[in-house]
Amino acid sequence: MPEIYDTTVTIDGVTYSKNNFTGLAENNGLNFAVNDFLHQWYNNSGVIRIKTSGSTGEPKTIALKKTAMLQSALRTCSFFGLNRQSSVLLCLSAEYIAGKMMIVRAMVAGFNLRTIATGSASLINNKILTDFAAVVPAQIAEALLAPECFERYQTLLIGGAPVSPETELKLAGIGTRFFHSYGMTETASHVALRALNNTIDCGYKAVPDVNFSIDERQCLVISAPFITDEPIITNDIVNLLDPHHFEWIGRYDHVINSGGIKMYPEQIEARIAGLISLPFYIKPTKHTKFGTVPTLVIETGSAKINKQELLDKIAIVLTKYELPKYIEEREKFRYTKNGKILRE
Repeated sequence: MPEIYDTTVTIDGVTYSKNNFTGLAENNGLNFAVNDFLHQWYNNSGVIRIKTSGSTGEPKTIALKKTAMLQSALRTCSFFGLNRQSSVLLCLSAEYIAGKMMIVRAMVAGFNLRTIATGSASLINNKILTDFAAVVPAQIAEALLAPECFERYQTLLIGGAPVSPETELKLAGIGTRFFHSYGMTETASHVALRALNNTIDCGYKAVPDVNFSIDERQCLVISAPFITDEPIITNDIVNLLDPHHFEWIGRYDHVINSGGIKMYPEQIEARIAGLISLPFYIKPTKHTKFGTVPTLVIETGSAKINKQELLDKIAIVLTKYELPKYIEEREKFRYTKNGKILRE
């Protein structure tokens, strides 16, 4: 693995290094986010300052060690077999960790990182056979409208937001390998992976040198010494299978405690996803008798919905406790840049 200050990276056929990188002041053909990242990488600091997405709280800027990013990239490249001959696509913004880590992986493995305009249609617009790319669920959803485009991809790493059960079913019959990542900005991208079109689902599997445990809330605790000396305590409730495998249940801060019965919105959402064609989510609402109860929040846009018909439809697959007591209509949700709904 190269030392931090000796790293070179090839992007769209041009090789950059600390010695020849001209920085933000010059027009070197790179888009601003990639340019800005390389400007930070080739300075004399040992850290990169990265903005979190804000999907699980207020956006904030954290300092991530460059050595941790290199170590994370090394494990990803090893797992997916990426090398100098690999055809790899950058179709995410380098403003956030997922895009930045694609650049660091190019540094580690030595491949030429091809760039393309970011956006939901990136996978469709790319016409070159590609060994590997990292994407968000919104790009997968768009590509499923033209599924023949997947013939151009060997492996796609999906992250940034959950993948719906309906999408997983559609991906199962496609020859491309799909993996869903578990990670966050603080962990320098993923620390666990789950194969989506694997007939045997054993949950998320830790990358090398990562161990898992849970705290008293049943929330995941990550031990990754190559990233940080201190354990990373998350708000993700999991079913811990062993120190290297877990099944994700939901977010601790989303839990609905209704009369002493705990329910997880993400599990309710998964069961009714195929019955609701519009974007939606489940949230807790305060209730004088039960404490909190489930509420269905739905993005209607210009559509008209019959609330009672909708409740009757989803009641078939939900318990009486899980059935939403209220329905809130929103004309438009707010989304993070990776396509995750901001629950408000």
